[in-house]
Amino acid sequence: MLIGSELEGHGIQIFDMKKLLNIKPAEAPVLFTNENDLTGHFSESLPLGRSHNVVVNEEAKYAVAVGVQPRNEGCMGGLHFFSLEDPSNPVFLGCDGQDGYVHDAQCLIYRGPDAKYNGRDICYGYNEDTLTIYDVSDKKNSKIISRTSYEGATFTHQGWVNDLNWQEWLFMDDEYDEDDLAGPAADGYPVTYIWDIRSLENPRQTGIFKGSVKGIDHNQYVVGDLLFQSNYGAGVRVWDISSVPEDPTGNSVCEIAYFDIYPEDDSLPGGGAIQFSGSWSSYAYFKSGFIFVNTIERGGYLVKMTKKEACKPKSCSADNCLRALRASSVPGRLEESHKFCGEFTKTFVADIAVVPGYATEACATNVISRVSSACSCLPTPTA
Repeated sequence: MLIGSELEGHGIQIFDMKKLLNIKPAEAPVLFTNENDLTGHFSESLPLGRSHNVVVNEEAKYAVAVGVQPRNEGCMGGLHFFSLEDPSNPVFLGCDGQDGYVHDAQCLIYRGPDAKYNGRDICYGYNEDTLTIYDVSDKKNSKIISRTSYEGATFTHQGWVNDLNWQEWLFMDDEYDEDDLAGPAADGYPVTYIWDIRSLENPRQTGIFKGSVKGIDHNQYVVGDLLFQSNYGAGVRVWDISSVPEDPTGNSVCEIAYFDIYPEDDSLPGGGAIQFSGSWSSYAYFKSGFIFVNTIERGGYLVKMTKKEACKPKSCSADNCLRALRASSVPGRLEESHKFCGEFTKTFVADIAVVPGYATEACATNVISRVSSACSCLPTPTA
């Protein structure tokens, strides 16, 4: 186990979990100490000995300290690489501060459609206002492949690829966009950004999907066709993302399960509070199907999905949003909406400002997602 902390002087602590197997129930609880029980410790390149997270490339046997402070020293808060070939002796391998502060990352041996980079050591960095992709094959001379921002960028937080063995799509959150009511999160509902990473040099944001209750999104991880996302007070939300290769707009992604951490805020407008309390992360990789849910102030929970729901086909029910776009009482409205939708759906658009006023007013909640759905349901104008 690798343990990072934002506590100054903590460093990266390495603990052998096998020690837990030797604990006799009659002797529990057992107190482990830094002095006697750590397998290894790394702090060589960390100016204050603190980090926000530790990213591990298990296949290549190295780790990366991210969220390093302060941001104006050493590698400017960038990627700090160290070897795990011998966990008792972690060795500093190099660092990359070219794009400044990296809050989180995922580092993998690349396997995917971009043949130029197959077999290369790639890090997907979440760097405050960009998705930054690095080639870190040479830890002392790593290079930025691409650096791409997006509508609503306030604090690019964390993300995960769809498949470790064939990396085509990436799911990412921005931690502050809901709190700042920025971009597609202007209505306060958590936004997950979908990226097409089939070209590492030219990644494209193709769509979004939004939470069903208001809140703030945080860490997310992909297990098969499911995305497990910790959304602070909204708890762990489970999304079926199997539709993304066919529909990268996100319109066909659906929420199939959740575990609510703060049920007491469910009666608020939008079904939740935009505040920094609740679940930060989860772990859904146990073969048993159990999911460990971390929370900031309410301890840990062990939960299990009772069944796996399938996404229901989207219906074209006539809600206020669709009615506004096709309103027969307004001369030329359907034709106007068809013209707008033709441009709106060509490429992903996250800016509510481009939506006509009549649609913004009628589709007042989750505007971008609702307008996208309404566009797909518009009838063909008749002469």
